[in-house]
Amino acid sequence: MKFYHYPHCPFCQRVRLVLKAKGITYQDIPLSYADVKTPTDLIGSKMLPIIDFADGTVMGESLDLIKELEKRFPEPSLTHNWIEPDLDWASNIITRAPKFWDIVLPYYLDEYEGSPEFDEAGIQYFKEGKEAKRGKTFEELKADAPAMYNQNLVIILAEIVSRVEGGWIGQQFSMADCVLASDLSGLRSVKGIEIPPQIISYIEKVENQCGEDLIDW
Repeated sequence: MKFYHYPHCPFCQRVRLVLKAKGITYQDIPLSYADVKTPTDLIGSKMLPIIDFADGTVMGESLDLIKELEKRFPEPSLTHNWIEPDLDWASNIITRAPKFWDIVLPYYLDEYEGSPEFDEAGIQYFKEGKEAKRGKTFEELKADAPAMYNQNLVIILAEIVSRVEGGWIGQQFSMADCVLASDLSGLRSVKGIEIPPQIISYIEKVENQCGEDLIDW
């Protein structure tokens, strides 16, 4: 099994945590962010994560992949008689904070400096594409990050804290926790904000459960 991913990417990290939680052996293949050919050859577009399964099946899309991994490798279970409502909530909560990615994106380059995805060409591709989409430079986004955080994330994070204060999103650890922790992880790199300590503890708890450090590439 081959796992194509970007170390910084939260959608890739979702799958990475599930792979680790299930103890699945795989070939780790991080790509340069400027590598358009490899993912396009595999699934027809420049999107990661991708898994090339041993039987020749090639799939993308993080939620589809973690469900497929649960089906192919049912033990240990990460659904517990299925947790679709929890998974839906976990995968959609960040979309309710429209400035989330504006806040964290510039800091991925700092946190994952030197990783395979951010070679010279990868940095340029990532930076130019993200800045063009947002109409601001990374330096401007960093300057705006504290204000955007206070205006857009504080209430959402309070809701997340209330949901996970019992330990997990549901009654037991599940793939929903892998999704949420991956999406939130990038906040740990942002300067000038005060993240609720419960959020930090939750991310670290999920990492410990899976035996994987999301920032360690």
